[in-house]
Amino acid sequence: MAAYFSPLDTEYLRLGQAAALLTRERGQCTAADIMDLFKRALFSGELDAPPFEVGETRNHPSNWLHMEIEAPRCTLPPSQAGLKPRPKELYGVNRGTVASVLLTTDALPGDRADWERVFDIGEPDYRQDNAFSALVAIPFRDFPEHGRQELEAIIAPKAKLALWFEQCGQPPPAFLARAAETRRGSEMEVPEARPSGRPQKPAWPRIAQLVRQLASEHPHWQKKRLAFEAWSRAREEFSEHELPSVATIQRSMVEILDGGSG
Repeated sequence: MAAYFSPLDTEYLRLGQAAALLTRERGQCTAADIMDLFKRALFSGELDAPPFEVGETRNHPSNWLHMEIEAPRCTLPPSQAGLKPRPKELYGVNRGTVASVLLTTDALPGDRADWERVFDIGEPDYRQDNAFSALVAIPFRDFPEHGRQELEAIIAPKAKLALWFEQCGQPPPAFLARAAETRRGSEMEVPEARPSGRPQKPAWPRIAQLVRQLASEHPHWQKKRLAFEAWSRAREEFSEHELPSVATIQRSMVEILDGGSG
């Protein structure tokens, strides 16, 4: 899913730029502090494109983070194949793609051989989330300079970042306020059908249980955050096609909290 965004496109910005802007707005934090926050969210999967129901457009650029990735040598003319660095293209990425790029470019902390064992499905203690939980826990400052630069260079849709702040129970910073307003306006303009009857996704009863549990444990959380957190936890137990989208859960929050939907 190759793409290109002009630096003049006001709907997107790099994570490093967002960290610098947020530092100016909230002076108690350094840019590295903010990048550590973004890095944790990225490898936790909070910034991945959510699963969408049939008929919804998952591949729209506004749903994805984007990363510049070197073109494979086999796709380049011989005169370019030997260049270092090679030409790059911009692709929509999730946490797995980012981790893979950092691994293959020696941009992770420590020795590459150690990380290859963490990612190796043949290892006796292999678990899918082993690498991601380690990447979440290792501070941004411990990444090598090349790794920090790669993370800072990731391009994010402003609307996606604004939504993430809201899901965390935080007001979007000033530089994302317009994107947040535009997104909320588009949600109001486009009528969405409310699910009728019991949703058919296999994970739905578990989602409803998690929403109620989280609402009891965190009574001050906004409904959007409850929906996102319930979806995130259910994703550890169900495959993607068994899960409803976050948007579907959000539309059903009143029904779930009133005792319906399983």
